[in-house]
Amino acid sequence: MKFKFIVNPKFGEEPTNIKIETIKNMFSGENVDIYLTSDRKSTIEEVASSDADVVVSVGGDGTLNEVINGVMRMKKKPLVGAIPFGTTNVFANELGISWDAKEACERILEGKTKKIDIGVVNDEHYFFMWSSIGIDAKISKLVEQHKNEKKYFRDLIFVYYGLKEILNYYRPPKLSVELDTGYKGMGNFVIISNGAHYAGKYTLTTDGAIDDGYLHVFIFRNSNPYMIAKHFAGIFLGKHMKFKEMTYKKAKKVEISFSRPAWMHVDSEPMKIFNYSAKILPGAIDFLY
Repeated sequence: MKFKFIVNPKFGEEPTNIKIETIKNMFSGENVDIYLTSDRKSTIEEVASSDADVVVSVGGDGTLNEVINGVMRMKKKPLVGAIPFGTTNVFANELGISWDAKEACERILEGKTKKIDIGVVNDEHYFFMWSSIGIDAKISKLVEQHKNEKKYFRDLIFVYYGLKEILNYYRPPKLSVELDTGYKGMGNFVIISNGAHYAGKYTLTTDGAIDDGYLHVFIFRNSNPYMIAKHFAGIFLGKHMKFKEMTYKKAKKVEISFSRPAWMHVDSEPMKIFNYSAKILPGAIDFLY
């Protein structure tokens, strides 16, 4: 089998040469190609043009998102795996993938696979964990602008820029949400999740799974700094499902309209958009775990 490893050299506690050495030792009898990432666009194109049987993300959730976006552009999709090395690895936690590089390699070599759902926004931007419109997308953009600080402060960097944005009185967009189930409602901050977790170890819903064929939609109405802080605290403390200002629904398609351009992210990769349409693609990828 031909293995292609997409290695993010910028993040993780171990130097890149140690990551690569571990991979070469564990896959010594295999056909191995190693690619070091430089930017998002180039990485997606590199993956999409690959003829590998297995493509493995070596990094964090951002690197895996790039791999997924490349794989979803391929006619014949390879198996996908992950060796966690980044700041946050929500997907590794979701699937129980070991943070120990050797153990993660061993699991990939065992060849056990699971079909997982993939979400897509505007038929172009794919995500394996979640997509959001609102304040956390703006926070993701701020963190991206200061990404050199990320390896030092890790998860605390999200807290810092989150508090800074809230205290500067973030002006939330007015979002009109429509689901394929017939539901219609309004909100200021919407999380569309493919799984159970959010921002690492926090649980959004106990009935969410990456293979259940549904998007899990959380619609928050938070028009002032107090409400924004309350809702984030609620997520972190597992109390958000009790908030009357939050609506939770399951759907296969989500349409969101808004009067001005808004920040959106897929797996914490931020971008500004003018329209938002998301859907679930059941069993789109065979994932090694």
